[in-house]
Amino acid sequence: MADEDGLLLHVPLGSGPEAVVSGGSSAGVIAPGSAPPGFERDGARGAARFGRDTCVLYEVAGNFNRSAGTVMMWFRPDWPADFDDELGRILWDLRIEHGSAVADDPSQRWALVYPSPAGKGRGGRPDDTFGCWRLCLATNRNQYTIGTDQRRPDQRTRQAVFGTQQRFAAHTWMHLAVTWERDAGAIYTDGRLDARGELPEGLPDKPLPEHMQLGARSSWINAGACGLLADFRVYSRALDGDEIRARAGL
Repeated sequence: MADEDGLLLHVPLGSGPEAVVSGGSSAGVIAPGSAPPGFERDGARGAARFGRDTCVLYEVAGNFNRSAGTVMMWFRPDWPADFDDELGRILWDLRIEHGSAVADDPSQRWALVYPSPAGKGRGGRPDDTFGCWRLCLATNRNQYTIGTDQRRPDQRTRQAVFGTQQRFAAHTWMHLAVTWERDAGAIYTDGRLDARGELPEGLPDKPLPEHMQLGARSSWINAGACGLLADFRVYSRALDGDEIRARAGL
């Protein structure tokens, strides 16, 4: 069961994909068509290696709170911040997928994404939105305003919080956390607030999908984590910086 400080899901990723704390199912299921992670130790930290097509699914029911929350994890990328690859990297994603029992809802997505600097100039997005961590609270295919049937005037727009453009070394651990409340989201890197932004459309209010995922299956624009992931946690409230640092051991 979830504990008193709001922890809904805790997956150490030291030796397997199962959760040690869960409000719902604790199973981690390898997504069809994706490769399973490998498990190894890097110093004192056990971790799972996620390649471009590694995707592990966790049930959303009981393990996620739509109205407020925090997702955090340790990540050791195999690439530096200026890696020359047009594919961005998805670390965590919750969205409606085709074939879901929920109708293909165009107003549902939470995700932690790193858009590669090599993608600048694509999709009509400003250059300063690449090469930074992004908390994406967007529409599926960007067709509709979140929670409504109103079509967007510009389908390229996304509701998101963009971090600052960063440089980081390959093969070096970093701690990443994203938080959300009704009107705002935030990104923390190594326990420090990197960015906070308003969410003018609020949070999606339609039925949640069945699963959230760590990593991803490669598509024409995104791929999975490509590095080591450890200590994945989901909380039912938006933690502050002190709480994030304490839980990460920073």
